[in-house]
Amino acid sequence: MSIQVVSARNANTIIVNFDSFSEHKLYRKRVRKTSRIVAHDEEGAASAGDYVRIVPCRPVSKTKRFRLDAVIKKFAYNVDEQTGEVAALGACCADTFPTCCCCGCYHGSSCLLQRSGVGKVESVGGLF
Repeated sequence: MSIQVVSARNANTIIVNFDSFSEHKLYRKRVRKTSRIVAHDEEGAASAGDYVRIVPCRPVSKTKRFRLDAVIKKFAYNVDEQTGEVAALGACCADTFPTCCCCGCYHGSSCLLQRSGVGKVESVGGLF
């Protein structure tokens, strides 16, 4: 399964969101159910925003029942090496989704980098 990493703050651990859809029995509307899955990342290859493939494995800890198989697509952003702040954002899903006008990412004003606390995004056109 290919899903997006939400958090990679802990050592050897990533947290991913897995969305599953079902149809409501009465109203016939699609209902989304989101599950947070904790997976083991031995090399620390994945970071927040990456699309990864995880596979089930033996229990590694109390909550880890999956391990990282491969990083399918990296989330592209540029970090200023001197200050450690995010200098310019790239398009994380440019070939699949339209990007937002302010920073170039798909998430718009609720950007994944801002929510995860990776760095400060420069103000472009007064949108942030």
